[in-house]
Amino acid sequence: MSVSLDVEVVGESVLAEVVCVPGEYEVIINDVLAEELGIEIVAPRRGLWRVRGDGKVRESAEPMLWTE
Repeated sequence: MSVSLDVEVVGESVLAEVVCVPGEYEVIINDVLAEELGIEIVAPRRGLWRVRGDGKVRESAEPMLWTE
């Protein structure tokens, strides 16, 4: 399975593995991938985050559900 991620900040590519868990349909990332992508969590409850070195605070997108 191939997955791409569009980020507004130009940077290096990050290689990640996709794991599909039966019964789980929401796309999530772990702490290792978040750090590799430079994601800094600002307010998790409100879904606010930013890219390391960029002061722009962003809102999380609506959940992406993978169903087959």
